[in-house]
Amino acid sequence: GTSFSENSPGLLSIEVQEPSNTHSLSFDGVDDYVDISSLVGISLTEFTYSGWFKTSGPNGMEQPLINTQNGTLVISPDQATLYAAAYSQRNGVSPRYRVDTDSSVPVNEWHHFAFTVGSGTYKLYVDGQLADDSEIEEPHNSIYADAEIGSHGRSNGANSAFFNGLLDNISIWNFQLDANQILDIKDIELLGTENGLIAFWDFDEGSGATVNEFTGNGYNSSIVGAVYNSDVPFIGSTTTSDLSWSLQIQGSHSASRELNERDNYLGVA
Repeated sequence: GTSFSENSPGLLSIEVQEPSNTHSLSFDGVDDYVDISSLVGISLTEFTYSGWFKTSGPNGMEQPLINTQNGTLVISPDQATLYAAAYSQRNGVSPRYRVDTDSSVPVNEWHHFAFTVGSGTYKLYVDGQLADDSEIEEPHNSIYADAEIGSHGRSNGANSAFFNGLLDNISIWNFQLDANQILDIKDIELLGTENGLIAFWDFDEGSGATVNEFTGNGYNSSIVGAVYNSDVPFIGSTTTSDLSWSLQIQGSHSASRELNERDNYLGVA
């Protein structure tokens, strides 16, 4: 935020403070996840999943960012692609509809993802840019009745896939956001009160085993193994990742509060 104060006659200080995003969650790629099973049973035919990820590299398995009964986002084992898939039903019979990036996933870099589904269209965005909207229909035989961040959370077998890296600001919406809306949510910190927002976890608690969900819908969730980390993406319209400036304007002024022409200066630190 920005604050203004007058320290002494003729001196106006303006301070631009760091963003309020203070923590992400770190997953070890072995057995860490966030249990969001309170979402089980919510069926969405239109939705958007979005958030930030920073992978630490391959761990010999798929790396799910989020997995629910409605859809999933996963980094392939060789990190050659990030793919997203939507399910009409996860009943062991119904197909899924998959979209993929056509380039490898960079390691140790923050990237924004968004997967949107609606009216028979499936779109995957990375860093606000459309990566794929030509879905592939695939047979899919798994039965799934779970919901987790950072893990497959398989309900019909061993839980054998875990994310290796950092995740932040995960959100679920009940409609298909368009390209402009994707850019908007990439560059702002959500409040939790936005229209159509079902669930939002910002991971800024910094300690404890529970992550708060900010829409008021009651989806507070449990951390299993993952730990807080101060490495966070910069959320804004610039590439500066650590913003903290101090601005001072020095000048003599009259009773009308207008700065005079003499003895004035501007300082930025």
